[in-house]
Amino acid sequence: MRKWDNRVGSVHRIISGAARWAADVLIVLMLAWFFVLYMGYRVEVDGRSMEPLMKNQDIVLTDKVCYNFRDVKRFEVIAFRKPDHAEKISVKRVVALPGETVQIRNGDIYINGQKLDTEGRIRTAAVAGRAEE
Repeated sequence: MRKWDNRVGSVHRIISGAARWAADVLIVLMLAWFFVLYMGYRVEVDGRSMEPLMKNQDIVLTDKVCYNFRDVKRFEVIAFRKPDHAEKISVKRVVALPGETVQIRNGDIYINGQKLDTEGRIRTAAVAGRAEE
């Protein structure tokens, strides 16, 4: 009789442990779902402008909340909606901050007339576009 009690107790402990483990996994999945749904975006990188950090069609998870509490800093990677394409989210690196003037000459970036030290942070700008002037 005692052997049978040990087996029943052992099975009960296994089932109880598995149920606790399943409940923990379910809680973690629900928390992850909540954070992704309400605090982040799933964004697909479009284009090669973020290489080598991110490649075309990479999927990144972005934070919707942090900039409610602090300002954007230079060289941070951000996701934003362009005014002319509100349905599309772009992923880019911040080079200049509000109120600064940007110019790109010979692949070098100038902020308010001073050459920006980009060593190890970003590669040279291949296409200056409007920032050439």
